[in-house]
Amino acid sequence: AGGFLGSYADLAIVGGALESIDVRDINDPDRELTQNIIPPKPLQAAVTRLRAADANWFFDFAESAKLVTRLVEASALYAPQEINFDAAVAISPKVIEDLLALTGPIEVGMKKFTFTAENFLEEIQRRVQVGHVTRATYPKEVLKELSAAVLLRVRSLEEEKRQEIVRLVRAWVEKKDVMLYFENAELQRFFEDLEATGTLYVPPANFEGDYLAVVDANVGGG
Repeated sequence: AGGFLGSYADLAIVGGALESIDVRDINDPDRELTQNIIPPKPLQAAVTRLRAADANWFFDFAESAKLVTRLVEASALYAPQEINFDAAVAISPKVIEDLLALTGPIEVGMKKFTFTAENFLEEIQRRVQVGHVTRATYPKEVLKELSAAVLLRVRSLEEEKRQEIVRLVRAWVEKKDVMLYFENAELQRFFEDLEATGTLYVPPANFEGDYLAVVDANVGGG
């Protein structure tokens, strides 16, 4: 799914409705993770122990999602409360861009920056680069406010635009801009049948030949 994880959101859904969303830097749970796990050999040049940030490593998304979830749960940020996660959903920047195209520009942040579908990715990357230079604790802090604002706008969209989201979801799944992993085996199989889980392609029994898979992973955030 691309390697190094920068941000994640902890979502609580009750009765089919979103009850809470907490957007965090992946370093938050990693700072409170005491487990010493030897990372895969190619990662050892960048990290001495495996953390959630680097566990999004495997070609099979289900394998990555399961390991990331386990490491986050083992962090002192969640373990004392015995918090377990039922699912992991990976989204690409394309999802946010498409939603911003539907909602229109959104102004957030103390310095009031207006995010649009056209400038979202470039601006987030710029903030990360500036954050590396200034050693900012969480250069993508604005994502907390932006995600809340986007969700609020999406809820208030007129019916025609809500139908557009249904079409977009199909495109996101097809292009792997959204991938899902469920702890529940039945749910996992259901979404595997929809090709929404990022699992490995399995050639049919009578297949003869080869297929090419190109893997590009960001190691250590570099």
